[in-house]
Amino acid sequence: MDEKSIVVQISALVHDIGKLAQRAKGEKSPEDAYLQPSIKGQLSHWHVLYTDYFVKNHLPLPVEVKHKREDIALIASIHHNANEDMLEQMCVAVADRLAAGMDRLKTDRTEDFRTARLNSILEEVALTKDAPSREDLTKRMKLLPFQPSKDVFFPVDQKKNEDKKDDEFVQEYKELYENFLKELKKMPEDLPYKHYLPWLLRIMEKYLWCVPSSSYKALPDISLYDHSVVTASVAQALWMYHRENQDIKLSYDSLEEEKFILFGGDLSGIQKYIFGISQSGTTGAVRIFRARSFYLQALTKSIILYICKKVGLSLLCQIMDAGGKFILLLPKIKKVLDLMDSLGKEVDEFFVSKFKGELGLCLAHMNVSGKDLLLGNFENTLDEFNFILDKNKKNKFRSYLSLKGSVIHKGYSKFKDSEICSICEKEPAEKEGDLCKTCWNQINVIGRKIPKAEYIVFSNSGIDLFRDIKLHIQTAKDGKIETHIKNAQLILGVGDKKEFGTIWLAGYIPTIKEDELKDKEFLKKVEQEYTDRNLTEIVGEAKTFGLIAHKALTYNEQLEKNLGRALLCVLKADVDNLGLIFSIGLKNRLSVSRFASLSRMLNSFFSGYLVNKIRENPKYQDTYVVFAGGDDLFLIGPWHQTIDLAVEINEEFKEFCANNKDFSMSCGLYLIKPHYPIRRAAPKAEELLEKAKSKMDDNMLLKKNSVCVFDKVLGWGELKKQIEIGKILEQKAIDDESPIKKAFLYRLLQYTKDAIKFEYKDSFDISTKEYIRCGLYLSHFLYDISRNIMKVKDGKIVNSDEVQFLTNLLNIENEAKSFAQNIVGIQYALCAIRE
Repeated sequence: MDEKSIVVQISALVHDIGKLAQRAKGEKSPEDAYLQPSIKGQLSHWHVLYTDYFVKNHLPLPVEVKHKREDIALIASIHHNANEDMLEQMCVAVADRLAAGMDRLKTDRTEDFRTARLNSILEEVALTKDAPSREDLTKRMKLLPFQPSKDVFFPVDQKKNEDKKDDEFVQEYKELYENFLKELKKMPEDLPYKHYLPWLLRIMEKYLWCVPSSSYKALPDISLYDHSVVTASVAQALWMYHRENQDIKLSYDSLEEEKFILFGGDLSGIQKYIFGISQSGTTGAVRIFRARSFYLQALTKSIILYICKKVGLSLLCQIMDAGGKFILLLPKIKKVLDLMDSLGKEVDEFFVSKFKGELGLCLAHMNVSGKDLLLGNFENTLDEFNFILDKNKKNKFRSYLSLKGSVIHKGYSKFKDSEICSICEKEPAEKEGDLCKTCWNQINVIGRKIPKAEYIVFSNSGIDLFRDIKLHIQTAKDGKIETHIKNAQLILGVGDKKEFGTIWLAGYIPTIKEDELKDKEFLKKVEQEYTDRNLTEIVGEAKTFGLIAHKALTYNEQLEKNLGRALLCVLKADVDNLGLIFSIGLKNRLSVSRFASLSRMLNSFFSGYLVNKIRENPKYQDTYVVFAGGDDLFLIGPWHQTIDLAVEINEEFKEFCANNKDFSMSCGLYLIKPHYPIRRAAPKAEELLEKAKSKMDDNMLLKKNSVCVFDKVLGWGELKKQIEIGKILEQKAIDDESPIKKAFLYRLLQYTKDAIKFEYKDSFDISTKEYIRCGLYLSHFLYDISRNIMKVKDGKIVNSDEVQFLTNLLNIENEAKSFAQNIVGIQYALCAIRE
């Protein structure tokens, strides 16, 4: 990458950093008519003076452009008064205007630039209603350094800001800016640009994610971080385009010409690949699921890195990368156009060779102008791009098949002297345990190291990714990360407390704690699971599924024994209508920045906040995080803790989404014994998730927003109610004074099954006689209560509370359907009291 391109990119990234410094009342350069534009005879845009001071005094620089500090300060600061004959200045100036034109929603209402707080982008999504007005948006983000915690990145009501004094607003900005500068000082002075950029972006995201880019006659819903990154992305593309087309002068109104290429890819066959392992005798299935999920994330990143390397771009071109889909903003130059022609063939060849067609990457690109990226136009641009992408998905591997025919011959010769891999059953076994090299790496390298990973390195050594890019997972035992700087193309620190760039990895594994060994029952279970190990050696070891299931038991002091079933619950969940949310959720407000912000915030919730919650909350620390990211969630834990966790995740997701009713989740919960193969449980949980997402409302429209547990689909509110019913029945059944015993619960379970058959008779193959018998469920239920539960003394019911509780299980308006729901609460109670 040439020196001037780096200068343009850094200048564009920090061009508006003065807005943070100005709000914090930091230091600035003297007023300067050369940098500042004049409006009605008065100098304006004072933030550029703060930017100028920041670059000259605080901004660390990569080794390639350390001698260019004055140039960067000028180009970054003069973006409102640029010299039209200076290409570097104009790239940043035009990119800033274009990015602002992409983002800013005009409004008559103005807010003070220090008191305005960032609107929650999630509150703006509207699928079932018109786009909300400025007055409807009441949720704001706190002005705090980013952390994936509820106290930091959940939105709060605007009213909490209204009682603050002016100096309190300044103090919040001052603390944010001072901490920002402190973290910048920690950056090494000898970083090459390839490592400097992700490091700088990590710090900028941490401190600028919550700072409004603009509030003057504009809706403050674009963060300074997002505006800065989009500006730099556009500036990088403009620089490369005009450097190649020097006869075309860059001006502020040159929006019609197609100077950009929107390029993207979408992985096809993700679920089938992740869960597509042998059904016979597989060990380490959870590691494989976790490894494959992460491997696909790393694979798409390697393809992006390959494109950047071939064209000479930085990762600033990346608009989004999540859930197996990525979009890049590229310059329309010969090098890029040539790559577009060849890349499809390279990708098809790779995926056919590596995955035998089971997994594929569909690519799409289209030429776009600056006008196509503007607010009001970008929605149609993205629709057109997605249409091309979807069309290409229906013609997967067309470049490969057109050249080599419809029969894939590749790789068959390898089986001549080898057995087939016992896990994937697609590659020859090369490693111990009858595994192919890929599956062995997934179990013993990726799956094992992810939970302990500190850095993810894309380099020239490690596990093969796309072309010559390889993956290395660095743990604390692997030495210093600095040894990888020379050869690595990209280094990402795991979580928000590591250097270089940032990646969120959902790989939490419950481990044995010393205090747990004081529990005699748990200790006994440990000795059964680890027959050949010294107890002093197993503290800190990963818990087996048997130990995790044991945590579902509850100790009853009265009976002096554990009660309940030692079961696991496999949780599979995702966000409903995510494709619609990204495509039409923001309607004519959709912009590149809002698109990127939506993706980043949702990913931070699942792979950042949720994993931290599980790691830090004692109630959920026995939950095994298989994967969590984008909008996808796969957990395994003790059965009733996991059901409770599902309810909490749903409630907190709603709160995180500013209680926007157009955001919802669906979930499948599948209970299994601890030795039941996870390779079989995972598809079952997926089936329950699909069942939950297929729930219809009264108008026969897809309702989703549901959970399927004990093979019954419920709304989230109904599930919460059933958990409460189950816990009450559980307590009653172990209470010596209560007539509600286990035998009654089993009879009650049968009544609900009869109600289900009576209500949904078309789903069952039953005779008329059986149907009539099932219709007696109500009579049987009420008779059972009067005969076995109701206690009468002196003509009065002495346990009327218990009788009332049971009769409340009926709903006269929708009798059978409502009563059938109670099968969940009853089964919950029976699982909890079984000895």
